[in-house]
Amino acid sequence: MNLRHEVEKLLFWYVPLALIVMVSTPLLTTFIKSVNGLPVWQTSLLVCLGMFLGHLHYFVAAIWLYSSAKKMNQNYILWAFFGLTSHILAVVIFLVLHLLDEKLKKSD
Repeated sequence: MNLRHEVEKLLFWYVPLALIVMVSTPLLTTFIKSVNGLPVWQTSLLVCLGMFLGHLHYFVAAIWLYSSAKKMNQNYILWAFFGLTSHILAVVIFLVLHLLDEKLKKSD
């Protein structure tokens, strides 16, 4: 597995979505605060949309961890759930463990 290529694929999706989150979440929050008289269901829908947009990059990390762990015959379900909860931290831990495994294989 070409690790550099896999990380570049992650960055290709993660960075734009992180930028979208950084821009859209404050805009949506400001919009919700400025609009008066919206029914509760519409306000709730906008808040849910903001929460979903705010966590898009978590999904990207989870999907990347799922596919990468599956290619390396790891516990891909566990890594995907870890990616959903910790996103970049999970990716860093996954990469460090992969590099340590490679180093140990070479030293044997």
